[in-house]
Amino acid sequence: MKRKLLAVVLAGTMIAQNGLPTYASDIVVQSDTEVSDFGSEETVSDVQEETAEPEDEVDSSEQEEVLPNEEEKEEISGDDPLEDVITEGEEPAEEEENISDEFGTGEDETQQEPQELFGDGEEKPEEFSAGEEEILPATASADDLVYGDLTYRVNNNKVTITGYKGSGTSAVIPAKIGSYEVKEIADRAFSGCGTLESISLPEGLERIGYQFIANTGITSLTVPSTVTASGYAYVGSGYAGATAGAMELQEVKFAEGMKKIPENFCRNGSPNSAIQRIVLPSTVMEVGNSSFQNCAGLETVNFGKEVGKVGDHAFAGCVSLSRISFEENSKQVVGTDGKKRLYPLEIGSDAFAGCSSLTEIDWSKNVKIVGTEAFYGCTGLTAVQVPENVTSVGDRAFGNCSSLENISLPE
Repeated sequence: MKRKLLAVVLAGTMIAQNGLPTYASDIVVQSDTEVSDFGSEETVSDVQEETAEPEDEVDSSEQEEVLPNEEEKEEISGDDPLEDVITEGEEPAEEEENISDEFGTGEDETQQEPQELFGDGEEKPEEFSAGEEEILPATASADDLVYGDLTYRVNNNKVTITGYKGSGTSAVIPAKIGSYEVKEIADRAFSGCGTLESISLPEGLERIGYQFIANTGITSLTVPSTVTASGYAYVGSGYAGATAGAMELQEVKFAEGMKKIPENFCRNGSPNSAIQRIVLPSTVMEVGNSSFQNCAGLETVNFGKEVGKVGDHAFAGCVSLSRISFEENSKQVVGTDGKKRLYPLEIGSDAFAGCSSLTEIDWSKNVKIVGTEAFYGCTGLTAVQVPENVTSVGDRAFGNCSSLENISLPE
């Protein structure tokens, strides 16, 4: 009997010390019988019957009071006193799961909350947050504005025309949009507008991008006198300028008042026979480098008397060009030595190289310099009379002119 009382006292003592209820059923024994110090045998069932009464005295409310709260659980370290009450044959993971279930769902409290949904249940992107401006789709630009059938941008108080949304046969570019002047047409701005047959460009325009009217039905183009620059880029087999790809374009007129034909303006990456006629104003003083390179449809070019330079490669590859003429200028200029001379004209390197159909050159006495390979590969030439005022003829200026039989140089 003393042994029975001792078991009851021991169970109560463990409850008080560890803060958790320990039942007699939790006491692990090595056999079904227990031998007392005095040699008498007592069954485990007898012990359980004697300890049943203390078990009833501990209800679930008391059990909740001795369990740690959430904050206390987070402070538990490796020497957690709860480990002391884990009995033989039990796994710690099950005990922790029971504690967690007592206070919630058993899930990690530090788990991030699910992302907010928007729209039709679509998950909100990580970079999107409340109050952040919506990002436009890639097919639109936040900088593009609309004026009639035109799209445009404003930079530094200047307008750049970026595109055309209409379906008409003609487009008119205004000189101003609101209080801002139109100064530029972007690269390929009207490219692919197949219904377009004409386009009107305003005075005041300064730059026109490459291939700006490619694949349109435009047949004639007048370039304002204020245009000073042309975009160009390597496309396919070579560099392409403003009118490149305009396969229906037959005539290009440059307005009176223009001083220099922009470099690369009518340049084609490969021979393009579309442009058959160009009109240079009497005010032009210089034809820019590569400005008509590979315009394979050109047949004749007339240079006004104010032209003082034909740039490098200006007409290179114009394989249909048969005749060129330079108007004489009687104006005199004062040289660095103080002496008066005729207004000089320089023909740049490769200026007419590869013009295989060229048979006639109507020189003027103003020509002073003929550049390196200026007429290289002009296989149609049979005779050349170089003007008497020429002071310099570059290397291979008439090289590979296979039909050339007679050439006369100044003394």
